[in-house]
Amino acid sequence: MNKVLLFFKASFACLLAMLIGGAGFDVTAQATEVETVSPSAAVVVIDSYSIEGGTLAAGKEISVELTLHNTSRTAAATNVLMTVSSSTGLIYPSYGSDNQFFVGTIAAGSSETLTVPVTIAPNYNSEMLDLVCKFDYASMNAKMSNTATVVIPNSGGGSIEVKSTNVSTHATVNGESLLSISFVNLTSEKVTDAEILVKGTVSPDSKVISLGTIKANKNYSEDLRIKFTEAGDQEIELVFAYTDVDGQRVETDLGKYSVEVEENQVITISNENEEMILWIGRGISALGLILAVVAIILYIKKK
Repeated sequence: MNKVLLFFKASFACLLAMLIGGAGFDVTAQATEVETVSPSAAVVVIDSYSIEGGTLAAGKEISVELTLHNTSRTAAATNVLMTVSSSTGLIYPSYGSDNQFFVGTIAAGSSETLTVPVTIAPNYNSEMLDLVCKFDYASMNAKMSNTATVVIPNSGGGSIEVKSTNVSTHATVNGESLLSISFVNLTSEKVTDAEILVKGTVSPDSKVISLGTIKANKNYSEDLRIKFTEAGDQEIELVFAYTDVDGQRVETDLGKYSVEVEENQVITISNENEEMILWIGRGISALGLILAVVAIILYIKKK
């Protein structure tokens, strides 16, 4: 009887040891699994964005400049690959461009800037566009992935939509350079204070170009003039500004334009020729006066 009791005690002790050992193994495995992804691992987010190319319009090509930021203070994000898409399908990579962009390494707490050329769909007719950015990268010996969405509002919204803008790429100092713009008033109210703001090395009267009254539900195509005051490669920024039907001031960025400005050699040569002709005329007048005096003296002597 004692032997049987001793056997059961021994068996129970072994079973208990196995249970305790098994429980301890599970806890250790779970702890190891949690440590695989550290809370301090890199996280890539979109810190800010800007649009180059002016307003949003169907079929138009624009560039979206994204500032990517690594929020971790200790870990770098390596081999960062960004894949762009759109949930609405209204925006896609420009012709010749891919939807994947290799960024490389973003150090801890650092930022990187990336420009994404995209084309707006021909059927675009909305107040916004969405650009979905998926990031795949490695951090602290682990593969990471996260997604961020950029919502781009139509900065050309409101009363007036700018359809196209064109600036002549060549000009002369103090000469008139062509600025062509096409726009439409989408409302049933007229706009009376629309103007083009020009930032750059232009004359004072070119910095603010008034467009006069823009009638309701009407399309406009205007050829305006800009005067540059300095020679060289000049960059100007254009802004379309007006007060909408709600009394709010609206300013639409029309983009940056580079213009090659040359010295006005024609005017300089013309001025020199005019001065030369003036002195020649003075000389001829003086010679004529002298001949007239001589003629008078000879006439008097004959008398």
